Amino acid sequence: MYRDLLKKKYKPVLKHSFSCLSKLKMERDAILRLLSDKKYKRYRYLKCNVCKKNLDKLNDSNIIVSFTRPSKERGKYYEWKGFWAHKKCKSKIKIPKGWNKF
Repeated sequence: MYRDLLKKKYKPVLKHSFSCLSKLKMERDAILRLLSDKKYKRYRYLKCNVCKKNLDKLNDSNIIVSFTRPSKERGKYYEWKGFWAHKKCKSKIKIPKGWNKF
């Protein structure tokens, strides 16, 4: 799916008009049907790192909590680590030692 999006024929759209909304809805429904398929459920559903309940990556009530730190191998670069959690659980995630909250 991502490989197709990276092709040159896809360009970013900054503002959608009324004529393309139906096409966007059809594409969204198709993607949701694919991700609801049994073999893709493991990529969509995870366990929350705090409360250990199920969470859906496509739901609006879930968020990625990000942490960064300077890279130990390369001085100018940063390493990134992210955890999926519910919005109400995001304040309970402890910052790993040596990492900064993004």
